[in-house]
Amino acid sequence: VNGMTNCGKSSLINHCLKWSYAAKASSVPGKTVSIDFYCVNNSFVLVDLPGYPDPDKTAYMGVMKDWEARWEMLVMTYLQMCANGEYDLRLFLHLQATMNKCSNMSINFMAAAKEMDLPTLLILTKDDQLRNPHKERNFYVDRIKKDLKYDGPHLHYSVESSLPNSRKARRKLHRFIRTTVGSSGIEESRQILQKAWGGKRESVAAASDGKVIGKKET
Repeated sequence: VNGMTNCGKSSLINHCLKWSYAAKASSVPGKTVSIDFYCVNNSFVLVDLPGYPDPDKTAYMGVMKDWEARWEMLVMTYLQMCANGEYDLRLFLHLQATMNKCSNMSINFMAAAKEMDLPTLLILTKDDQLRNPHKERNFYVDRIKKDLKYDGPHLHYSVESSLPNSRKARRKLHRFIRTTVGSSGIEESRQILQKAWGGKRESVAAASDGKVIGKKET
């Protein structure tokens, strides 16, 4: 699980696992200062990576120094080992706050993940902060994917469990995790994600051509 500081990474982990004590959520940038491994139901290991800072925000300057001095090499070395098959990575979750513009750090991180060919799922966090979700989601997801140069599956996510969309998003994330964990390895995980997104792109294209009538969901 990867993302910029304060993108909701720790909150998503706790919400996904239904463990209020798994990852310590905080408004303080850079709370995660190590690579944390969580063994889930003796089935798979969820890995929480240190959040990378936004270099454009002065509040993150201290975190930026720590990131450049220690965490960047740690995280990138771990991901490269996953890409090389030294760790059995099945799913790479890249988190981006829905309403925030992608920072240069986010863009560079996604470029590195793409170069390593990691099986990536983009998660757009803090979906509950949208005032008009049905109208705003397409705008934000198009902007984020364009900035990140990412053409793959995405998932809108909120940790507000009282909202129906939040529970639906958690079920979808669980399905992605179950399917990729149950795969034979990283290559099949890539194929699963490509197939999931390929089918969705075809239905969206058909809808835009008037071949499918119904509500389009992103």
